[in-house]
Amino acid sequence: MEWGSGKATVELAINKYHTNFLGSGHGGVLFTLGDIAFSYACNSYGRKSLAIHVSLDYHRVASGSALAFRTDDWHSEKESWPQAWRENH
Repeated sequence: MEWGSGKATVELAINKYHTNFLGSGHGGVLFTLGDIAFSYACNSYGRKSLAIHVSLDYHRVASGSALAFRTDDWHSEKESWPQAWRENH
């Protein structure tokens, strides 16, 4: 695991307990890795923070013997809903 300045990478060696019935990475495992990476990235500034909303889009099957999740925080100010987000939602 690596983290600092709003970024984090988390890795996991995959075994049969991390897969779904098709043999690929289970969505719950993927989301958990993302959540852990996100937590480290957001809290890397030395102050406590938490997520208001987290989502994950699955673009392809997770396969192989290891998974790595990399994340960056895109907003870390006092305002919960930055202007760019408000304009697009």
